[in-house]
Amino acid sequence: MTAYHVLEKRFGRLGALQEASGVLQWDSAVLMPEGGAAARAEQLATVKVVCHEILTDAAMGDLLDGASAQNDLDDWQRANLREMRRAWLHATAVPGDLVDAASRAASACEQVWPACSAISRHFCPVSSPRRSIARRRRRRRASRAAHSRSSSSALAGSG
Repeated sequence: MTAYHVLEKRFGRLGALQEASGVLQWDSAVLMPEGGAAARAEQLATVKVVCHEILTDAAMGDLLDGASAQNDLDDWQRANLREMRRAWLHATAVPGDLVDAASRAASACEQVWPACSAISRHFCPVSSPRRSIARRRRRRRASRAAHSRSSSSALAGSG
């Protein structure tokens, strides 16, 4: 089995998990039973961390390099490979504990938001939204730093 086919299988499994996460998220927003928020937050965080672990697996970089070296890929597969590498770069820029914390904070925000929006559109006295925003900013900074490093490496190697 070629490196590209291994990646196809891994990303297929990843896609199924991300779709399951979307269903859990939808269910949380639309059909959440009374008292079910903590369990749903745990489920969502677990699925998101597992997705992150699949993307940041130690073998992923080698598989991407191996697939890039393959000469038998068509244009569609090369485009898929670019997207796989982009997803991998983004995931490796963010630590798993931050993925977990961000998921839990987002779930907490979704639970308090109705109460906050009933009080004011611009102010929420609950700290969960502020923590969530801080985590998202931390995640963006980590991602930017990683992309900056990878861009600098690519430019240094192309000269």
